[in-house]
Amino acid sequence: MRRIPSILTMTAALMPALAGVSAVPAAAATGNTLTVTAISRTGARVAATAEVMNLADESMYSFATGKAHALPKGTYAVLADIQTTGAGGAVSDTIGSQIVTVSGAKSVTLDARQGRAVHVSLDSNPAPADQWTIDSRVCADGMPVGDVEVSNNQGSLYVVPNASKDLQFAYLADLQGSTGYMLSGMTTGIPSNPGGAFRKAALALVHVQARSGDEEAAQTDVEFQPEGPTDNCQTDLAGPGDEQDGPFNQTVYVSPGRWEPRSDVFGGPGDLGGEFAAQASFAGGHTYWETFGQATWGPVSTVPTVWERAIDMSPDGLIEDPTPGTMTFGSSVWSTFELTQGSKVLKKQNLNSYGNQTDFNEPIRYAGWYNLSVDAHRYGAGFALPSGTLSNEVTLGLHFYASPSVTQAAPVYLTHFLPGGLNAYNAATPKGSMPITLDLDRGPTGNPDAPLPNDPVKSVLSWYSTDGGKSWHALAVKRSGSAYTVAVPDPASGAVSLRSEVVDTKGDTSTETVYRAYTIG
Repeated sequence: MRRIPSILTMTAALMPALAGVSAVPAAAATGNTLTVTAISRTGARVAATAEVMNLADESMYSFATGKAHALPKGTYAVLADIQTTGAGGAVSDTIGSQIVTVSGAKSVTLDARQGRAVHVSLDSNPAPADQWTIDSRVCADGMPVGDVEVSNNQGSLYVVPNASKDLQFAYLADLQGSTGYMLSGMTTGIPSNPGGAFRKAALALVHVQARSGDEEAAQTDVEFQPEGPTDNCQTDLAGPGDEQDGPFNQTVYVSPGRWEPRSDVFGGPGDLGGEFAAQASFAGGHTYWETFGQATWGPVSTVPTVWERAIDMSPDGLIEDPTPGTMTFGSSVWSTFELTQGSKVLKKQNLNSYGNQTDFNEPIRYAGWYNLSVDAHRYGAGFALPSGTLSNEVTLGLHFYASPSVTQAAPVYLTHFLPGGLNAYNAATPKGSMPITLDLDRGPTGNPDAPLPNDPVKSVLSWYSTDGGKSWHALAVKRSGSAYTVAVPDPASGAVSLRSEVVDTKGDTSTETVYRAYTIG
């Protein structure tokens, strides 16, 4: 396992909002300036970046310490990360903050020598204190922006106490391993004893499984980010994580509260993505389960829309995890779209969802029946996908009625194939019987101006293939409440591909195929 470097400084969380505001000509004319001086823990004057928020209108400024900067008259929160290099080159971080009123020439000093160590303790002592990593944030005016956020090992991270109610302090203590701990808290004002003491018996226990096969890389990192009913200084704090080869199981203890579990995948250039699980409230003394990377991946709420007299469809979301409550991010596909009416090809286009904001879009002139085919392949931008990657190709064949004068989502269904009983490698038992739920979905589309149709299902058919789609075998489809189920007779080895056909009462039809949906073994 490779540990991510423990020192990570994150400042100016709202960088786009800071652009162009470092100079204020009107303020310069009135002579209102602010000079911020940063003092390290050794007493030396050091360079730092001051993050400055006007408490009246929440406008943001970011500038270097040590020189006067023009500002409009007002009351400001001034924050900075002050770094001190010690013996052996180790770097400590101190977050300093003050509330100042700027009128005329104003100077303020942030002195790291006044900092108090952020300390988190647990009654079971699972590891030495310096093995904990703490992500700390000081915010102004309750905003999760306009903050200074710093991550460092416990014992190397400090904050300067401040009783102002215009400041908030939040932290996330992270200890990685086969048993992990993620402990978080927040206060109004910055206390003289920042951090917290926890009892293991009062924590929530979460069993995590990160499966392999459907992600685009071999290594996975699981994190829990604290959340709340509204954004605040604690929202989305993140530890450094610990990359592991998948699949793996991990036991994580978290402090009681609302969290958003997530996984990130690694193994190639750039951010390969991962998954967010639904936000959940974890109660102390209770046990929970979270699973990432479950088979079978396919289209998730990606249906065509008829909008502004054109048929439009996004290339995003064609190969993602359809598990309820899970959101996939960063999964890239290379897709071919073809729209026809009768025997006439109206448009054919290749689209790559990696860094692409272009939808498939083709104006239509007449009401009638249209056919849209989509062939989507997983795509690794600048790297080769691992051999044996599951759900490596997905196709859609959509036949639907559309009118240029009617704005709506196309009246077609997507099928979410949800297998039960797969192991951590997304593999089924050789020569077993795999139960699969066919969850039919029509949205949402992401376009609030395109209402969803309500035509009911008339028929559902399904097939499976064990030779990569060369031959297909019909499955008996059973109705189970609002869903449908099939049982696949699995082969002794190889992989299974899945297909469905859904027809509504008006004849709109969607045929969906997922190749290498899951493996055997």
